Amino acid sequence: MEGPECRALTRWPQVSSGEEVGSRRSHCHYLSMSGYARPRSHQQPGRCVDDVRRKDGAMKILCVGGGPAGLYSALLLKRSDPHHQVTVFDRDVPGTVRGWGVTFWDDLLDAMRSADPESAAEVRDAATGWRGLAIDVEGRTRVEEPDFWGHSIARATLTAVLTRRAEELGVEIVRGQEANADDLSSEADLVVAADGVRSRFRAAHADELGARVAQGRNQFAWLSTPRLFPEFHFLFAEPPAGWISAYAYAYSDSASTFVVEMPPETHQRLGLGELGAEPALNRLQNLFDWQLEGARLRAQTDDAGRIPWASFPMVTCRRWRRANVALVGDAAHTTHYSIGFGTKLALEDAIALAAAMTEEADLSTALHLYESRRRRAIRRARVDARFSQTWFENASRYLPYEGEEFAMLLNRRRSPLVTYLPPQLMLSARRLVKRLT
Repeated sequence: MEGPECRALTRWPQVSSGEEVGSRRSHCHYLSMSGYARPRSHQQPGRCVDDVRRKDGAMKILCVGGGPAGLYSALLLKRSDPHHQVTVFDRDVPGTVRGWGVTFWDDLLDAMRSADPESAAEVRDAATGWRGLAIDVEGRTRVEEPDFWGHSIARATLTAVLTRRAEELGVEIVRGQEANADDLSSEADLVVAADGVRSRFRAAHADELGARVAQGRNQFAWLSTPRLFPEFHFLFAEPPAGWISAYAYAYSDSASTFVVEMPPETHQRLGLGELGAEPALNRLQNLFDWQLEGARLRAQTDDAGRIPWASFPMVTCRRWRRANVALVGDAAHTTHYSIGFGTKLALEDAIALAAAMTEEADLSTALHLYESRRRRAIRRARVDARFSQTWFENASRYLPYEGEEFAMLLNRRRSPLVTYLPPQLMLSARRLVKRLT
């Protein structure tokens, strides 16, 4: 049999045996579906509270990482008890910008309002809303769907908001200093390892934590452009070198995120890994000119002056804690950027950690509670992200289809049926259901 539906998938999504299934309703005011609380009847034995807290209940808390996960963890822990001594170690000097815009939805804003109304209001006011989804394959196939909406914000703006709020509450932020959670663990009651996808702490204790980093197949780059995309756009180009995708959305009134992804073969044929930033950006601009309309692409370059291309690292851990150190955000888990949940899950981790620390006096019990809640809460997102990543790594199966058929295959990329069944069979089943209904 011939045709795109018969091409083998490059990689099949796997589900880690260390992840738990299910969720539990909460008695707390935090959102139970994000794993912020559970009944106290499920406490686990831990070490004596006197080992980790002074008599007044105050703790010395050190957060490694000055991104959203570390900053939000710090401000919420300080807010929960003003007597806590909380310090954030940020390796970057002031003014350093990492990344462009990030996405989130109303459920995150609701959770942030419950956790800290002041910073939630600032994030809401600084965010840009977008409404509608546009799918465009080189201009020949364009499908628009109005019932799709969300929010976005510049990552630099988000970290600035969280920094201001943390300092307002009395959190100390040490900038320009690389810190190691292992070195700090003997100096603090609690260490929050929010040092990102390349976490030094996770790498040092990979065996004990059951940590695994699986590299994706495709190459991607996180870019920006002054061309405003008021709708969320999925774009596809098919030059002779091979297919390229991009997704774009406005994150301010003057700029949009523009993430470019392609198979390694396309990346190699275009020579993007060897080119300097400017010629590489020019090449990409030409390929997407039907949408960019002459607008430039921008990149944050590496030390060699090139675009920092990468394959997506899928991080999993069987354990998110070791002694008095807790992993949060990308240090503990990642989800493929094609579902846009990275920032949402990181901030929800911070909310859950602060809630568990408030509910449980015993540190070991609190960290167990935090981990078990969040592991259940992110289960669905992680499965969705794996199927979405697999779809893009095998996009050549779907690109021959056009119009509504292609849009259906793209929009249902999180479904295992789209991953495991031939596309033509999926489309035939859809046509049959439409006739019957």
